[in-house]
Amino acid sequence: MPINRRIFTQDAGIEGLLLHLDAQTYSGSGNWLDSSGNGHDATINGATFTTNGSSPNESYFDFDGSDDFMTIPQDTQFDFDVATTMQIWVNKDGTGREWVIEKANGGSGNYGWQLEHNDSASNYRFQMHNTSNAVATAEISTTTNTGDYTHIAVTHNGSNEFKIYLNGSLEDTATLSGTISKNTNGITIGKYSLSSGFEFDGRIAMVKFHLKTLSDSEVLSEYNSTKATFGL
Repeated sequence: MPINRRIFTQDAGIEGLLLHLDAQTYSGSGNWLDSSGNGHDATINGATFTTNGSSPNESYFDFDGSDDFMTIPQDTQFDFDVATTMQIWVNKDGTGREWVIEKANGGSGNYGWQLEHNDSASNYRFQMHNTSNAVATAEISTTTNTGDYTHIAVTHNGSNEFKIYLNGSLEDTATLSGTISKNTNGITIGKYSLSSGFEFDGRIAMVKFHLKTLSDSEVLSEYNSTKATFGL
């Protein structure tokens, strides 16, 4: 069941803020609290919080590529079946196929979606499944390097069109046929919940969801408003 159906307004004036996990505001203990006010707090399982006191003054959670992950309880608003935008700041240490964030389910017709690192191309891709298990893939073509912070945004226009952005720039568009698959699982950060061997190795500093399709200019604005934290 949904935790809360309220929708709040983001500081920059973008309506529909559903989730905002920002390591800059983490207390240092307990759950990673959702600052949107919607109560979608993340339970931390092993990921290590670190604050860098020098410049850039970033805070982040470090995932070891073995058994670190986080979970956010189920809410149908995370199904990506309506107009939605997801953003994440990530810094990879590994180069293999690794799951960054997902809402997956083991049953046929309910596989949901995932953002993963693609080892063959050394980049990231977003995949959405339909109820017949077909998949649409929006993929970043620009090579991303280990040790570099990267801002990734994924949008859905509410009509099965998905776009993926890298550091504020559009990289790819994909259209899904059929009906978007949904499931009753929550969000998992840092691993593939259905199988081992795809754990994320690197840092995650922010996760944000809007119940709105951000425009190209809004995605760029979101990137520009946060990049200085990571020395960019």
